[in-house]
Amino acid sequence: MEYINNTFLVLFNLLCYNPPLLRKKITNKGKQMLKPLDMNTPEFKEELEKTKKFTEKVVASKNWAFNTDKEIVDTVILGLTRNKVLYGKRFCPCFMVEETEDGKYKSSDDRICPCKPAIEKEIPEQGMCHCGIFVKGE
Repeated sequence: MEYINNTFLVLFNLLCYNPPLLRKKITNKGKQMLKPLDMNTPEFKEELEKTKKFTEKVVASKNWAFNTDKEIVDTVILGLTRNKVLYGKRFCPCFMVEETEDGKYKSSDDRICPCKPAIEKEIPEQGMCHCGIFVKGE
């Protein structure tokens, strides 16, 4: 499990922080898939605080807990914040977000945190959601 989590963090950090070289190479049908984002802006920092509060409310309302690996929690919170700033929704950062023909955004399985698969299957059956931020409470 540690190998999977570490691999996830490496890949997620690459996507989240958008190095220019990577950003230019990830395309779909000629469209750039990743948008650049300055995480030092006041807008991002404000949304980051809102996302932290949001995830705390999710944990409390669902009787879940945060993963004990703080690096995973922090990384996923950054990804949720990034997606909220760029796309207007807290799409699960583990899934690519694509623009639809009508100019809206959608992720695979339309996973918006907390996602339906996490609520209905992943946490009850596996004890953890796909991205690893939430785990079954005690």
